[in-house]
Amino acid sequence: MVNYKQFYEDACDLYFKHKHKHQTDDWEQEYFDDMGAKYDNGEHMCLIHIFYSDDDTIGDVVQKTLEDLQGKKLITATCFDDESLDATIAVMLVQRSLL
Repeated sequence: MVNYKQFYEDACDLYFKHKHKHQTDDWEQEYFDDMGAKYDNGEHMCLIHIFYSDDDTIGDVVQKTLEDLQGKKLITATCFDDESLDATIAVMLVQRSLL
């Protein structure tokens, strides 16, 4: 059973922890890996997009998110902003396919 409040807190806390702790090019991947380690299992998996306003449009954000969700059952999701990077972070937990 997923604790939805904990999922939101982990999504935000781990993001900002990695962003500030690691000033390397790999901090985003380390964030993805930590969320996956915490939430990926036989029942569900974590999908994450980080959208930067200088590279992505609102249409890009919506399109990429919808493509990720197509054919999947959404369990929970959260979205938050990182104003210092002018970025939006979308974190979704989806049911794993049985196929």
